[in-house]
Amino acid sequence: MIREENTNEYKEFKKLSDEDYVLSSEIISLLGSLPDSVLDIGGRYGNVSRLLNPSANIVVVDPDTELRNNFPKDIVLMNEGIQNFDEDFSSKELIIASHVWGDIGRQGSQYEIFHKLLKGKGANSRLAIAHNISSGFLRELTFFAFNNLKSIRHDYFEESLLIGQSFDHATYSTKLSYSTYEDLAGACWVLFGTDYEDMDFVKKTFVPFLKKELQTPSFDFLQQLYIID
Repeated sequence: MIREENTNEYKEFKKLSDEDYVLSSEIISLLGSLPDSVLDIGGRYGNVSRLLNPSANIVVVDPDTELRNNFPKDIVLMNEGIQNFDEDFSSKELIIASHVWGDIGRQGSQYEIFHKLLKGKGANSRLAIAHNISSGFLRELTFFAFNNLKSIRHDYFEESLLIGQSFDHATYSTKLSYSTYEDLAGACWVLFGTDYEDMDFVKKTFVPFLKKELQTPSFDFLQQLYIID
């Protein structure tokens, strides 16, 4: 099965949103220094970690087997899901879990994984969590997806898990601007689609809604970053 991350729609979404660069900038702003070692969960090719510090010791935990092809030689790939990852990571200065919580939540594992990361990190390590905020037009899209798709995936984090935790946070905006509504509907598949086979259906479902609600094929949405001590 073709993974979402290997589609042109996903690559265009990442390019237009400039998500990795914006996130890395926000992390550096909150940290105040560059981490020398990073555990990057679901980090693909370690792009965010590289932007933080190209010379850092980076370990990526990601289950996509296609990553083995042309994976950077200076980064360690643990080709498994975080649920099965049992290596000691207490020495890592920073643990990044960015835009993975929706998939973890679909498995009913947010509580388990959050506390696994808290328990496993070192006393001086920090945990970075990033996710989309369901507000504004993204909230409308989410409601539309729930009401019109058989199943959806969406990026969210159960913020009640933060109760009792010490953390810094930042809210920042991301803009998606496409040439056509059909292309923007591809971004909606990235945000909400569950399977590659459903891409055409998802696009066709969203196009009329997008044309009705938006004057141009573009919208802004908010993202949240937490840096937990």
